[in-house]
Amino acid sequence: MPRSTLVEGLKDRALELVKSSDRLVGVSDVARALKVSWATARAILLMLEAEGKVLSIRTPKGRLYSVAEKLRQLGLLK
Repeated sequence: MPRSTLVEGLKDRALELVKSSDRLVGVSDVARALKVSWATARAILLMLEAEGKVLSIRTPKGRLYSVAEKLRQLGLLK
C-alpha cells in the first residue's frame, strides 16, 4: 500500500477521534488510539491543522486539538 494512502487513512482516523471526543485531544491521545509513535501523531495533527480541519490551543503541557465548533462551545474561540 502506498505511503500516501496510509497517511490519509491515519489522518481520517485522527480527525474522527478529534471530532468525536468529548474533550480536547492531545498528541499522546492520538498516538495511543492510532497505535503510532508520538512523532507520527504530532505530524498528522499538524497536517490536519494546516488543512484547517482542526485547531489547537497552547497549554503549559503542550498543544491540545479540537474542531472549531467545540472550541466555540467551550468559550476558547470566538
